Amino acid sequence: MPRGRFKQTTRDAKLESIRRIEKALSQAPDGLRFGELRAQTGLHQDTLTTRLNALVKERKLQKIDRRYKLLEPGMDDLDRLQLLNLIETCSGLCVVKEGSAPDAAEDLIRKATVGYSFPGISPGALQGVMVVAHKYLMLHILGDLIRRGWINGPSLLDKPAENVELMRQGLNRSLPRKQVLAFTFDIHQITEHLQAKYLQELLRVASAEDHAHIENELTQYIKSYRGP
Repeated sequence: MPRGRFKQTTRDAKLESIRRIEKALSQAPDGLRFGELRAQTGLHQDTLTTRLNALVKERKLQKIDRRYKLLEPGMDDLDRLQLLNLIETCSGLCVVKEGSAPDAAEDLIRKATVGYSFPGISPGALQGVMVVAHKYLMLHILGDLIRRGWINGPSLLDKPAENVELMRQGLNRSLPRKQVLAFTFDIHQITEHLQAKYLQELLRVASAEDHAHIENELTQYIKSYRGP
């Protein structure tokens, strides 16, 4: 949690100090000395020493001569801590649960999925993303089950109903009860580097979705862009 937050727990303070260290090092490819880290993080020297020693032992940092460098596991750790910090400090939160749909397949998707947005976005947009993410996740999991030999691909295509029980068994064997996916979208990066190719790719996907109706039979992106 940010410095100065009221009633910060010991665990929160520890995670925040680690996040500050890893963030400072992520912006210094050549590494930083102890004094530089202390100045950039604002941590007490005893706290900084304890955290650095632990991070080096966990192989998230590397100490070369007198400089500390962030390793790949440290970058992964920073991503996790940044996400947690965003969730805890965002000014808006949007959560979409269940909902209902007349189509049996999409109704199950909505009941089996919860969507979160930090900061909050339109619930309608979040529910649309939630449904699409669910479908693509399950498609990739299904492909993995086929590669493992738990489900026969040709049989699945010819007689999907006969593979329902195999799918149930495969999911129970390969996944925990609840699966959480998290994505962060850096809007600043998009606005800074936006080019025509990016928009062309969005239009390509929109056209493919309109043609195949992968997401929804009523989805017509291109038509909606053209207006009435």
